[in-house]
Amino acid sequence: MASESKKFRLEVGINLYAAPVPQTNPNMRIFPLQNALIDVTGGDHQHAKPAWYSRLSFDDEISFRLVDISRLRVPSHEPDYPKLVLAHLYFNNPMTGRPADPFTETVVEWRLSDRLEDQASPVFSADSAHLLPTWDLVGLNIAGENLQTLRFAKLIEGTASKSFRAFELTMVLKMVREGWVNHYVFDPEMIVSETDNEGDGSGGKGSS
Repeated sequence: MASESKKFRLEVGINLYAAPVPQTNPNMRIFPLQNALIDVTGGDHQHAKPAWYSRLSFDDEISFRLVDISRLRVPSHEPDYPKLVLAHLYFNNPMTGRPADPFTETVVEWRLSDRLEDQASPVFSADSAHLLPTWDLVGLNIAGENLQTLRFAKLIEGTASKSFRAFELTMVLKMVREGWVNHYVFDPEMIVSETDNEGDGSGGKGSS
């Protein structure tokens, strides 16, 4: 019997004090983004817990959030925020490198919301009283409707399907800072369970 669908949030941490990734292009600075998958099935706060990227299953829902973790390094300083630009979220088939669309809805554009009220992050905050600046990453469909959450499309055997059991997610965030156009990037591979929500939902990959 299939288990109930789960709800996840991918939190992306940006550190404005991070050292740039060594690279050879003198006209561009590249910085890492931290990232963590959180199971919020039981609620955003008390019952939220970190999850492996192999815990995703078809019909599960996922949302995306940007969290400023700069104050974890310099707690006394409130960063000033130059214009943040979400360049792209790319979803690619890891076997071919071609774009993949793992969701039931097709996203044609991604946007950053206005800055939300500071809140605790289950993975980045030191404790529940440690509030951090956050923004939601919102998808837009072809009708221009905001998609706060997305559902993984179920694979239907024997038919042409846009479902993928694994995909690479790459996020590129741009920020003009100190005369540079800084590029913040991360690219985890995400596994969608081959068990179709049966058992522990791990699909035999990295369960814990």
